[in-house]
Amino acid sequence: MSDTLQYSTTPSFIFDRIDWQVNDFPSPIASAAAPALTIFKDTAFCMHRGPGVNQELFHLQYIYANQQWSPETNVPGGQQSVYGPALAMLGPNVPNGDKLYCAYTGTDTDTYITSSTDGIYWSNPLAVSSKASFAPAMTLFKGALWCVTTLSWDKNRLIGLKSSDGQHWTAVPMGTNHTSKAASLAVFHDKLWCVFRGLDDKNLYYMTCDGASWTAAKPIPRHTTDCEPALVFVAGDNSQIPDRLLCLYGDSNGDPSLYYTYTEDAGPSGWTEPKKITGDTIKRAKGTGVGVVVHNRILTCVFRSAAV
Repeated sequence: MSDTLQYSTTPSFIFDRIDWQVNDFPSPIASAAAPALTIFKDTAFCMHRGPGVNQELFHLQYIYANQQWSPETNVPGGQQSVYGPALAMLGPNVPNGDKLYCAYTGTDTDTYITSSTDGIYWSNPLAVSSKASFAPAMTLFKGALWCVTTLSWDKNRLIGLKSSDGQHWTAVPMGTNHTSKAASLAVFHDKLWCVFRGLDDKNLYYMTCDGASWTAAKPIPRHTTDCEPALVFVAGDNSQIPDRLLCLYGDSNGDPSLYYTYTEDAGPSGWTEPKKITGDTIKRAKGTGVGVVVHNRILTCVFRSAAV
């Protein structure tokens, strides 16, 4: 297993056979956990923790205009994460908006939030939850930041938090749902979706939120994983291909392959059968998820390589 990061870009609307060509970064990039991706100033902004015992946070950007990555730089101020971070952009028409927000699990395992207007300089961390077992998830939904993390002292129970300004956070109960990996968030059909792995099994489950409360968790039939899932919304072409919610996850039987499923509706019957990513097959580090984002019909994925 390697901490080396690789990436792939592919047209986002080709789903029944996803062919991903694996690329190395111009300069070696490494992480001991799954990276995070979001769109920031028309780029794919990637943040990750360091390799091995290095818990510093680093970031770089994929510039779509010239299809190149910027140099990697670290987040100043000594902010460190034991797991992978999460990223989300808060829009300009709210207090403390037009900023990039990052959630991460500090070395004390509390969940912290930091923000930046330029992606270079970051605010002092704000603790929003205590004692997490895994990385947080974060996204923008109905004009507010939403974060899902875990409580290690309660059998890794999922806990939801939301904030309209990035400073004041309130809890949104998620029931008695427990997980064995980090959760993932995405907005689809005007609802917030959360997908996570079960506590005592490798099955994937999902639940949705209308902005006020979460539904009961339901299984995604026939899908099992060795790692945290990754959700991303993919817009259709308004003619033959509808909007879809894509979920990427790992093989649960020890293989470094990556699988995907997607849904076009709000019911469990809408999830497709497990599909293996083909082409220049991704060989990701077993037990580790991926970072993924879609912009201008291009899907960008960053992952830890399985190569030694």
